[in-house]
Amino acid sequence: MANNLNRQKAEFEARQIQNEAKVIPWPRGLTKPSTRIYTFANVITTLRILIVPFIAYGLLKGYFLFATISFFAAAISDGLDGLIARTLSIRSKLGAILDPLADKLLLMTVFAYFAFSQQLPIALAIAIITRDVLIMLGVAYFMHKGSLRRMSPALMSKINTCAELVLASLILCRLSNIFSLSILEESFYIIVALTLFLSTVAYFQIALALRSSPSQASP
Repeated sequence: MANNLNRQKAEFEARQIQNEAKVIPWPRGLTKPSTRIYTFANVITTLRILIVPFIAYGLLKGYFLFATISFFAAAISDGLDGLIARTLSIRSKLGAILDPLADKLLLMTVFAYFAFSQQLPIALAIAIITRDVLIMLGVAYFMHKGSLRRMSPALMSKINTCAELVLASLILCRLSNIFSLSILEESFYIIVALTLFLSTVAYFQIALALRSSPSQASP
């Protein structure tokens, strides 16, 4: 009788340990994303997405100064929405998706035009656009499978995004006749290409890890 009770107690404790192991606590120091949609940061991110068609229109019509100012406004809002979300502790699940999506739509639009108008090496523009499309498809796939629980940009991806923003700004300023720094612009070709390659490798490793177990990743 005593042996049966001890065995049942041991089995009960083992089940408790297994159940606790399945619960992954939110990392200390991070604000857990909420399900709220209408946050100030999300509104800014949405406005950044809505600016993209106006930038495309300005570029196609040759209104380069208008496109440049609109691009700078979008780039500033990129840092502003993240700062607001962190400062006010209003990180949201929707914002974690919208923010990288807005970045990619913005950069893919301007680099597609740069490639079309031969303002930078076509191979570099194709590499940038192809990587971003693959990342978005990968995120959609793993979220559909349930492997991707939360999104957090890889460090190298953040560096690559900053480098692309600087390169795009330099090209737009040249097109707008604000200033032209050809040496700096060409230097950023190399920086963007290098960080693009390293971030692609990082996301390839993340994709391999996600195939076997849920993890944290983002474009």
